[in-house]
Amino acid sequence: MHASVQTGAMARQGAFPDDDPGEVVDVLERRVLRPGIGRLLRRINGVVIGPCPDDAAARNSTRGEVGNPQVTISSPGLFAKKSTAFVVPPDGMTRDWARSRVVAAKLNAPEPRKSAGQYVYDFPLDTSATQLVEFALGVLRALGAQPTNGRWAYCTTEPEGA
Repeated sequence: MHASVQTGAMARQGAFPDDDPGEVVDVLERRVLRPGIGRLLRRINGVVIGPCPDDAAARNSTRGEVGNPQVTISSPGLFAKKSTAFVVPPDGMTRDWARSRVVAAKLNAPEPRKSAGQYVYDFPLDTSATQLVEFALGVLRALGAQPTNGRWAYCTTEPEGA
């Protein structure tokens, strides 16, 4: 994945309620998944979703002591036919163990492919932002993460060199 967490004036980050992911869905729809020529000009190419950094429950869980999982939903390229979700397991959990937990959660997802310590899920372009966020939250729960005080964190990413 060639992206970095965005900083500076263009950065967009926040937290959203577990029972209402509308804010992050809106960011995905308007800034990441938007079709057309805007793909060439966009400065944001993905959204990272995970537990809030101060998630005491995650830090005190069996795997949370060594790191939190995250899911990055990335925009399709100019000619791509798929949106991509990169699943990064928490530190100390192999990607294969993480994949087995995601499979056990019976999430509606395509078959993943391996990539540098993570699994990559390629979704058809007609997959909605809501469906992608539901998948991301399902993955996070399957990997043992929980929202902090009922909220998840997100931040946008930008292409390298942007």
